[in-house]
Amino acid sequence: MAELLAGNKAREWVTPHKISLLVLIRVYLENGRGDNGQQTVGVQRKFAYAMLKWIQSPDVEVKELLNGVHEICSELHQLVEERLEEMQKKGLSRLVDFFQSLDKLLESIDGEIGRASCRERV
Repeated sequence: MAELLAGNKAREWVTPHKISLLVLIRVYLENGRGDNGQQTVGVQRKFAYAMLKWIQSPDVEVKELLNGVHEICSELHQLVEERLEEMQKKGLSRLVDFFQSLDKLLESIDGEIGRASCRERV
């Protein structure tokens, strides 16, 4: 408590729940856009609401998280489950690769946001 009052931030720990959420976001951005490149508004809304709940709530078991993903989209559920199983089988090296790929994803998203905001100004 004294650390919080002194201005030090509480430490965040990497947990299986947090890694699973990152995998879910990554898979959603890579594959979860439907046939025409866009998800339906209903799926987008469900995904956003569920992510907000999972980020703000205490950690849940992976099985419970996957059940929630299945309620959003069964195809997304299957893809996330496959990715998590792959990470479990390949171990730490796959986890390191995953975190490196997140950097690339964030850079590409940042570029898209920059281009979109430039178009809006014109």
